[in-house]
Amino acid sequence: MTESEFRQWLKTAKPRERFAYHEGHLRVDRKRSAELDALADRIYMAAKKRWVLLTQERNDDGTFLYFVTRASYHFITPAVKAA
Repeated sequence: MTESEFRQWLKTAKPRERFAYHEGHLRVDRKRSAELDALADRIYMAAKKRWVLLTQERNDDGTFLYFVTRASYHFITPAVKAA
């Protein structure tokens, strides 16, 4: 997923809808990929604004699966539509 695809998903996602946006070690992998770094920054900014929730699961091989979930708050600010 690219940063622009995430912005589009954010506009249309229903509350509690989630997807895995990365598998591996995000902290290390984002240093190797400018695209992943931009996506992770955009997702983190959305989380700080409480538009999404971030979770992760550990895989058996020690890597992680990173999820973003559309928040189910009762309000949606106009800025979400512009994200």
